[in-house]
Amino acid sequence: MTLPKEWINPKTLHMAMYTGIVIFLGGKAFDNYWHAQNLSFVVEPPRKLLVIHSGIYSGALIVAITGLAGLFLAGRLLPGSAVMLVGALIQLTGIGLDFWAHSQGYQKALYHDMEWYGLAVIALAVVLTEYAAAARRRVRETPREEESLEAEAPQSR
Repeated sequence: MTLPKEWINPKTLHMAMYTGIVIFLGGKAFDNYWHAQNLSFVVEPPRKLLVIHSGIYSGALIVAITGLAGLFLAGRLLPGSAVMLVGALIQLTGIGLDFWAHSQGYQKALYHDMEWYGLAVIALAVVLTEYAAAARRRVRETPREEESLEAEAPQSR
């Protein structure tokens, strides 16, 4: 199965990138709220951990898939894709280790920090992506030399 070509374009990938970031941040907010209401050292079954952390997992996965799509499917359409993918992999590693630690009944600050470190790398990818998008807009808006010469030349009858 192949994806329709219109799905793999800079606007779609931009939207997916920002959607993943927003979902991740919403998931982190919910996770912080949940931890404030519940004891963190109580062992939670994996099913409950999946529900509690689903926003974090979903957001990180969306960003990772967007990075992969931008890197392998879209080619040069989304600059910063490799950086985005690295950031998402840092997050997913921290998330996986955090899931395991919670299921064993303990927490480790490093695992939570890895989610934020990954987000910092993703923020760098956002800057690269936005810079490239602005450069593309400038190129499109700048008239080519031939067009400007034609506009300056007098019309012959």
